[in-house]
Amino acid sequence: MNDANARKCFQMMAELPGPVQMRALPYITLFRPGASGERPGARGLTWARVLKLLVELKALIIAGHVQWQQKPARPCPPEAWAEAIDRMAESPPKTLPLKNHNYLRAIAYDIADAMDKEAESARIKAERSGTFREPEGRRSAEPEQIMSVEEMRKIRAQKGLGRRGLS
Repeated sequence: MNDANARKCFQMMAELPGPVQMRALPYITLFRPGASGERPGARGLTWARVLKLLVELKALIIAGHVQWQQKPARPCPPEAWAEAIDRMAESPPKTLPLKNHNYLRAIAYDIADAMDKEAESARIKAERSGTFREPEGRRSAEPEQIMSVEEMRKIRAQKGLGRRGLS
């Protein structure tokens, strides 16, 4: 069973987005328990626990956004998650081992919030300078695509639907 879980762990790591792949194992080590009197992380994790943590980590990342403490959700690309993991490696929390991914989520939220504010500032600046272009997929309906009430009445009459709902 251990070998099967180990294989699944490495498969799961391969499925993580590129920026996070090489950072996942060092991050997971922050969950290693220590016995009383030992330094945190002195003992290993079971492969089953590692697999569970990797599945949870992948779910956080592929969601494409992060939300924290009832604040508005922010877009959060894999690069932001990778930066959050790097920040945790540089300055790990004082209470180890970690019990869940909340500390990572909090850091990722701060990063995503800053990125969102920066993008909004750039958009406002572009709008004010007249250089802003709406992304292709977000354009509103073109006027010729909007049907008038008269056109809708004609279509309903042709199909024998009468005037229900069109006064």
